[in-house]
Amino acid sequence: GGGPAPRRDAASALGAEEVIDLEAANGTGLGASGKPLLPGELEARQQRRRSSWTLRASRSTEETPEEQHYRLAESAFCRGGGVAAQIASIDYHFHPALEAALAEHKTHSRAEDAAQDGAQAPVRRHGEE
Repeated sequence: GGGPAPRRDAASALGAEEVIDLEAANGTGLGASGKPLLPGELEARQQRRRSSWTLRASRSTEETPEEQHYRLAESAFCRGGGVAAQIASIDYHFHPALEAALAEHKTHSRAEDAAQDGAQAPVRRHGEE
């Protein structure tokens, strides 16, 4: 994209955390959640490097990756009884080892479901299609 670069704080200059300006950022590809990747997330995935981003609310109506991730987390928080106005920021973390373990668990669970021979409806777990 041709928009301005995301704002970064002092911690991200050291690679620890990236603070995203939701109105200026863009991303490419899709992550495990099915949401578009955040800026820098593709590189983190390719390098299998843990990374974190802090997302803050905005008044933008654009469907940027940051907005989509923020809204997903905000929605889950509100469904749990929280109030959206109480959210100061959303921390988004990419952890390659945990993501690999989740993928392995999903594969194992699907194999168990298939082995049931249709005796009962398969159990679906959060995050599975």
